[in-house]
Amino acid sequence: MRLDVIVPTYNRSDLLPKTIDSLMRARVPESHEVFITVVDNNSTDTTYTIVQSLMLSYGSHLTYLFERKQGSSHARNAAISRTQGDLIGFIDDDETIVPEWYQVVFNAFVDNPDVDFAGGPCLPDWQGIRPPEWLPVEYSAVIGVKDGGASEAVFGRDAEAGSLMSGNAVVHRRCVERIGLFNPSLGRIAKGLLSSEDEDFFERLLNAGFKGVYLPEMAIRHLMQESRCTKRYHRRWCFWLGVSDGFRRRNQNLPGPLWAGLPRWRYRRAFAGILSAACGALRRDKLGEAFAGELAAWNLVGLLYGRYFWESQEPLSKLPASFSKSNPLEGYSSSNKPAG
Repeated sequence: MRLDVIVPTYNRSDLLPKTIDSLMRARVPESHEVFITVVDNNSTDTTYTIVQSLMLSYGSHLTYLFERKQGSSHARNAAISRTQGDLIGFIDDDETIVPEWYQVVFNAFVDNPDVDFAGGPCLPDWQGIRPPEWLPVEYSAVIGVKDGGASEAVFGRDAEAGSLMSGNAVVHRRCVERIGLFNPSLGRIAKGLLSSEDEDFFERLLNAGFKGVYLPEMAIRHLMQESRCTKRYHRRWCFWLGVSDGFRRRNQNLPGPLWAGLPRWRYRRAFAGILSAACGALRRDKLGEAFAGELAAWNLVGLLYGRYFWESQEPLSKLPASFSKSNPLEGYSSSNKPAG
């Protein structure tokens, strides 16, 4: 069985070598193959030079791909179309995998042929950065942290494992051939922190009837950055999460009683959050809880904006086409070297 791991990157040449090193040094079980594709998403730093140097050290199992279209969804889609593995893995450029990551992945798919996708915990790597006192546990996804617990679980809409995060995921190629690629209209762009392409992809996997498993031993370490450990960043992230979610749900008939096009519980949560923020702001032991309440309000504002006002650079109606072997690179400007 072959696994292609895709690493989209943008101006992270200082962090990328550590990520690639962890991927290349982890043990690959016998009779299996692993190939790494680094997708340079129009970087302006030394990414190209760094990866070319690493390719000299690690050989043909490490590949460089340049994708001009900005956005992690575009980068991942281009690499999916260029690779051939039975399994497609996704890791971010500020992460490292545990040494047994490949072993856990291959065991899951080989021992259980009915498994279609897998994910694991994204654990924090603080590297000397002290977590702020106000950091809300309920919004750990803002800093790229997800821990579904110490037990294996089957992914589902109400499962404790939560949803699949593309920062630590492996999907069988047959899934992509069925449901299509990542939706660029829901991904991050320069002027906004849109962040629903993972949720959309995960939802389409479930709707297609594919089975996914959460594996606690399939862990990655996500480097914490001071720029994300600010209240301003948390507010922006939660607002834009709401924008992308509201935009994604624009043409959907939402269940339950609605008010102004959104479920009533969204408003209840936001108003309860505002009250919690007001009551807990002066209590040192309630700083995280209070800030979480404020973030719920920012998320509601984003939801309303996304549902009624936001216009994406990529039209929502233009869903990613199913993977086509006859013309896999249609719409992409990928190449093996950067332009210019």
